Amino acid sequence: MKNVKQKLKWHNAHGFTLIELLVVVAIIGIMTVIMIASLKKGRAQRAVDIAARQVVATIRMAQGYALAGRYTDDNKIPCTFRFFVDASGEYGVRYTYHMQGSTCTLSPASVVSYHIGNGVTITPLSDVVFSIPQGIADRSARLTLRKGSATRSICIDKLGRVNDGC
Repeated sequence: MKNVKQKLKWHNAHGFTLIELLVVVAIIGIMTVIMIASLKKGRAQRAVDIAARQVVATIRMAQGYALAGRYTDDNKIPCTFRFFVDASGEYGVRYTYHMQGSTCTLSPASVVSYHIGNGVTITPLSDVVFSIPQGIADRSARLTLRKGSATRSICIDKLGRVNDGC
């Protein structure tokens, strides 16, 4: 008799209704959309962070060359080292050097240049000049890197300090 009652309970059991299944599927869909949006924003921020580290390293390279008074090709004696960024997203290090006597060249020569990639944009600015041998910048400057809603700022103060994320 007990076996028959168990079978009847099992036969009378109901499954999920269509509405319950639709609600569960809708909740899973909403959670998926939120997760994908979050991952996309995280990727953009990661790309900006990587580009910012590369730009900071290049600024410090220009400053380091100024501190060391680094000689470049053809044993040209440098006057200044500069960090530059142009409107196309190219950035890098340039230098001016002594031509004859104590006169420095007016147009700087390139030491190294890079291009911002991965869809990251960088605000262009005029050259930040580092003096030899102190490595002090001629002015304060602020760069902003951007990809979508992800941004990061880099500041250079007159003493030559470089602050990532200022």
